[in-house]
Amino acid sequence: MSLPKLMIAGVEVLPLHAGPPTTTVSPLGGPTVVRLSKGRGVQMTHWSKVAVSISGSGFMPPGLLGIDYSQPLEVRLTKVESIVGTHLDYQLTSKPRPDFEPWAEGLVGYDWVRTTVTRDELSVVVSAVPGASHYRVCWMPVLIVSGRRPQEDGDDSSNTHSWRFDCEEL
Repeated sequence: MSLPKLMIAGVEVLPLHAGPPTTTVSPLGGPTVVRLSKGRGVQMTHWSKVAVSISGSGFMPPGLLGIDYSQPLEVRLTKVESIVGTHLDYQLTSKPRPDFEPWAEGLVGYDWVRTTVTRDELSVVVSAVPGASHYRVCWMPVLIVSGRRPQEDGDDSSNTHSWRFDCEEL
């Protein structure tokens, strides 16, 4: 089974040429503490999204200059997301890539044993593994984002091209 490549707006970023991507996913919004009249804190959440920063360095640029950055972009990440628990049913926190289905494992002793999953949209049910104390569901997300043209750097002395794409989930 070969792993999928990072895709930005339908453009496959080739790690052999543009360098393997390094991805950082950071929360935007989410829980905020609001103070009441006597100073008591109350946690409130109005919305929650993510910011994503993807970078790489290789002997060729990533080839992302033909993308229309004025439109929403689909980004298919290769960074694995996961949820761990002791039950068999889970709710994914983001849409998984359509070209790479979520997978699951059960922890038996010190070893993670692969098991099957059934999925309906974001709901996932893991098949039980005899003797498992915990389960882990993993997936690679696909996001709809807004982002600007990537920053690109070139170093003639080492013939390398570095790049960085920053975006925010819509």
